[in-house]
Amino acid sequence: MSEIVAPSALPRPGYEPRNIRIGSTVVSPELTISETYDSNVFSLEDDEEGDFITTVSPRVTVETGPEKLRLRSEAFATHSEYLENPSESRTTYGASLGGRYLLDSAHTLEATLGYNREAESRGDPESDLDAGDPISMYHRFGGTASYGYRRNRIGLGLSADVEATDFDRRDESDRDLMETRFAARTSFLLTPKFDMFVEGFTNRRDYEAATDDSGVGRDATTYGFLAGTSVDLTGKLVGEIGIGLFQTDYDDDGLDDFLGLGVRGGLVWSISPRTLLAATVSRQDVGTVLAGATTQIESNFGVRLEQEVRHNLLISTGLNLSQSEYEGISRDLTTVSGGIMAELFLNRVLSVTVSADYSTRYADLREDEYDRLLFTIGLRARF
Repeated sequence: MSEIVAPSALPRPGYEPRNIRIGSTVVSPELTISETYDSNVFSLEDDEEGDFITTVSPRVTVETGPEKLRLRSEAFATHSEYLENPSESRTTYGASLGGRYLLDSAHTLEATLGYNREAESRGDPESDLDAGDPISMYHRFGGTASYGYRRNRIGLGLSADVEATDFDRRDESDRDLMETRFAARTSFLLTPKFDMFVEGFTNRRDYEAATDDSGVGRDATTYGFLAGTSVDLTGKLVGEIGIGLFQTDYDDDGLDDFLGLGVRGGLVWSISPRTLLAATVSRQDVGTVLAGATTQIESNFGVRLEQEVRHNLLISTGLNLSQSEYEGISRDLTTVSGGIMAELFLNRVLSVTVSADYSTRYADLREDEYDRLLFTIGLRARF
């Protein structure tokens, strides 16, 4: 599939960062320092509390390898310091290593490994923490491997993903989880611009605890298929959409198995070399440990517009709609969020970023609802 170059990745003569080059290896260090105003730190419907947050985010990316073998590694960290609520301050970090190997014109191998140390959002519906409780921190380990084959009109693909989540808090140990996913795809090129595909997949969820806090075993196997089409109008419109069914079967006979509609897709449209429009959509089973609920169906739709206004000025804006539906209990949540961000390049090293984001959530339970405004100004250095 063709790759569309986003406006943010276009050559910018006079403003290119002076990356470190050692032969075919490119090292790209970056540092961002920002100040954010958060109007609702604890994501509450009532008694909203605002705060100022100072954030420092270093990052370094290393890319290397000949044309057939490309390797990319990344290490990053973020420290956020809250002015009025120091207990909310947190440090997150992570690293990843990925590679792509072209055996020949027909065969491709890809693999990634990653680790993240993350902080859970106060607005996460799976969290049962009160505003006075410490934030939830967890480790996430993951790896992916895939093989792709394409010759003439026939395409084949195999992929495997493993992800483990480990929460720090002992009272959240029932959420510690290992997920393993396998997928196989076959495709047929109808025309040089359109492809039809069918993909079968299976996803296994194994929780570390035999039962959750309510005494229910949450281990489950989901399997299903997606059928759809891919489009590749070279340099202009690239993406795919697949629709299908999935079945979730629980090991615990006390939970009802679930049959649902699955969707996954993404589309990138290069309206012009300086204007890009991207959209994504998904619907899938992500599981839950909430008492009384059998499963959680998560649906997302997002659209983003990126524009190069001037040679050294980028603006992007986006809108996202997400929904969590819980089977077995009356708790559905719909979150609408939107934002705008501008980046002004001052020279090869420094740029100024300004962003504003607003989100609102509607829910069956009033305590799940909230409104939140974030306003951020930052200074970014690329070396």
